[in-house]
Amino acid sequence: MLINLNVRNFAIIEDLSVEFGHGLNVITGETGSGKSILITALGVTLGNKFSKEMLREGTDKVLLSATFDVSHSEKALLKLKEMGISDEVLFFQREIPKEGRQKFRINGMVVPYSLYREIGEILIDIHGQHEPQSLLNRAKHLELLDRFIGEEFLKQREEFARILLRYKNIKKEIEKIKSTQEEAQRRKDYLRFIIEEIENAGISESEEEELLEKSRILRNVSKLKEIYQNVFSLLQGKEGSAVESVSLSEKLLSEIQDVDKKVEEFLPIIEEVESKLLDVVDSIKKRKEEIEFDPNELESIEERLSTYDELKRKYGKTTKDILNFLETSKDELSELENRTYKLENLEKEKRELEDRLVSIGKFLREKRKENARILEERIEKELSDLAMEKAKVYIKFLEKESEDGLPFDGKKLEPYNWGFEMVEFYIAPNPGEGEKPLNKIASGGELSRIMLAIRTIFASEEEIPCIVFDEIDQGIGGRVGEMVGRKLLNLSKNLQTIVITHLPQIASLGEVHIVLSKNFTEGKTYLTAKRVEDEERVYEIARMIGGLKVTDTAINHARELLKQREVEGV
Repeated sequence: MLINLNVRNFAIIEDLSVEFGHGLNVITGETGSGKSILITALGVTLGNKFSKEMLREGTDKVLLSATFDVSHSEKALLKLKEMGISDEVLFFQREIPKEGRQKFRINGMVVPYSLYREIGEILIDIHGQHEPQSLLNRAKHLELLDRFIGEEFLKQREEFARILLRYKNIKKEIEKIKSTQEEAQRRKDYLRFIIEEIENAGISESEEEELLEKSRILRNVSKLKEIYQNVFSLLQGKEGSAVESVSLSEKLLSEIQDVDKKVEEFLPIIEEVESKLLDVVDSIKKRKEEIEFDPNELESIEERLSTYDELKRKYGKTTKDILNFLETSKDELSELENRTYKLENLEKEKRELEDRLVSIGKFLREKRKENARILEERIEKELSDLAMEKAKVYIKFLEKESEDGLPFDGKKLEPYNWGFEMVEFYIAPNPGEGEKPLNKIASGGELSRIMLAIRTIFASEEEIPCIVFDEIDQGIGGRVGEMVGRKLLNLSKNLQTIVITHLPQIASLGEVHIVLSKNFTEGKTYLTAKRVEDEERVYEIARMIGGLKVTDTAINHARELLKQREVEGV
């Protein structure tokens, strides 16, 4: 709900504050009093286009603000929550300097213009000859028809959108796989070559270690034999060797063991050392004799090690790196080979999803066709009550053919998130006139009444918490004017309704009545707004009835209109 609007330095408005209320808010005033200027200012406050001639002469900037309370509008709150906004009261501020950049704030925070305008469109819909209107947007027409059909239908539409999203993702995945198939084949051939080369080589870390050790030994046979011989000589092969010294030590200690019992502690150790020395000497002797230089064996080992070196040059610094690369290559090859299988599965799922999309799409179209005629008749009936009894409404179905589309009713149609068609409301306001899209209706009054007719049908499901009508009573009066007022009143039970009117029948039904007037002081024009009640309201309605001269008859008629409103419990 719009709580208030504050306007400074806008056209003829110097400084104006208007307070609004629940239900039906009527704005009246003499012709030329600036009523439409106020509505234009409201639209600009919420993001509509500003032109420089709107800046009040002699001032350097326009200041606009509006406050909304959305605490009782569940659908608006839900939409705002989806945008990350949890506040229930929103304060819009727009500052438009004569020179320089404009500033947009919501609850004191500077926001981008696009977000500012988008939030404004959630909160209010202005129907005036010079204001953007949500129902002129063709996409909105489909939403209206689908909401008219019902909740179960909307669930099927959501299912269509969900399947279509999966379908599009699968198409992209298939295209990606196909686009890289040639490259993938080259990669598979390369990986097979790598795997075959490494596996055929039959390498292992343990084998490499063993080969390296053998190579070192064969390259150093002479040195090894010489050292083993020297060690053998030192241990046993000459006088004073280690074995001989240990043996003599054992013999000497044995001679004194009867004298010194401590010898019994040393002898076993000496004996063990002697035994181990003899074992070592024997092993060294055997090892010396085993080692022989074999040039054929060395050549064979070096040839085998060269295989390791060649693989390291290609695939890793160490044998471990090569073996890790082998496993990685096997995994990659397996994944690439699975692509063919994956592609087949994706193609199969794609065909299944196409069948489901076409099936659900046909159901959606049948329901839309069936209900479009019912909605056309409902709108025509509402228009008949609004002095447009000859108007004819047409809900037209629009398709988009495409080579990449899905087969649907003998054509290849591009699917939208909601089905295979768009719809657009057309109207022929008068006999003999061809039907036109809503945005081609020239008369502001006719357009407002068409919007009122549509809004009346969808009043209980309305998503926007505030609606504004300008020029809705243009060219009507009497019984039709009263009917328009009643429809506005019924609409206001579900959402705040603000209407500029010239008809007393409509003005008398308002819960809030605001009078605009234009004043002249020191060569300047000023617009003022006043909320009228009681006798002031009677007088304003009487003025609307009688014109410039307010007569007793007009006052009595005004009282009757207001009394009738009270009697009926409005």
